[in-house]
Amino acid sequence: MGLTPLSANYAIISQVNGTLTLIDTINWVALATLTLKDPNGASVTLVSPSTGSDGVLYAVGQNSAGAGFLFSVAMQMSQTGTLTLVNRALFEYTGKTGASPVVVRPNISGLAQNLILLHVPGLSGDTQNRLLGLLDNGASFSQSWSILLAQALTVAPSIDEVSGTLYYIFPKQSLLYAANIVSGAENVGPFNIQTLGSFSSSFQFNGHLLAVQTGPTGTYTLLLSGSTPAKAGSSGGQFALGFQPSTYQVLWKLQTLAQPEANTEAWSLVPSNAPNVYCMTVVGPSSGISRLCND
Repeated sequence: MGLTPLSANYAIISQVNGTLTLIDTINWVALATLTLKDPNGASVTLVSPSTGSDGVLYAVGQNSAGAGFLFSVAMQMSQTGTLTLVNRALFEYTGKTGASPVVVRPNISGLAQNLILLHVPGLSGDTQNRLLGLLDNGASFSQSWSILLAQALTVAPSIDEVSGTLYYIFPKQSLLYAANIVSGAENVGPFNIQTLGSFSSSFQFNGHLLAVQTGPTGTYTLLLSGSTPAKAGSSGGQFALGFQPSTYQVLWKLQTLAQPEANTEAWSLVPSNAPNVYCMTVVGPSSGISRLCND
């Protein structure tokens, strides 16, 4: 699953089998381990990369019976003066989520606790896809709001820290949806990226949803990926693009492959030689690694 920073000096390595290892990143030594279990003590499998914020790790797992869990894991000093990992809270849902949890810190939301954005395929045995806003109260989670979804999310939402807006997309669609971070209420949009980007009518999302905020006003730009399937008279293709919600503009688009990819992944912050210029690295199964900048 990878390495998730918790603070300037500590990080956690998450493994698919539910094992977490606390790492001192200054001396690069392992300090403690914790194996996540469901409430009955059964093993869980982690299903997406974990997220960290201010000394707390949020991990998503599933047991063999198909139940899903959001774990809140914190560092704690033991009586012997050594750091340990403690599973301090758990939220149970139905099914397997396809997106990592997103942490909205109190200085962004204005709330007293971390707000966790999490897609769940169901609650209490139902099969209704939802995007939940969950408050981490320390010893438990409480539901702040719920957005009913027409289908499952496969990539995590992205948040605009300045406007307090969250954005999310569905696979094989071209609409970008927006909601208020604190209330979950529909904000602006939806934005039809196929129309705004002058793509063919067959354009659909098939990858990442990332963002950067640059400049003195914190201008927010979403970094998206989509494709147009090959049809008679058109070869189709894979595209990366930058969309600015505040101006309803597709700022740029670039074809990265002549044929559609099955999916893409990306990282939004990579070095640039110019001030206020952002770059991203896009990875596709066929196109390989592409470094894109907005200069």
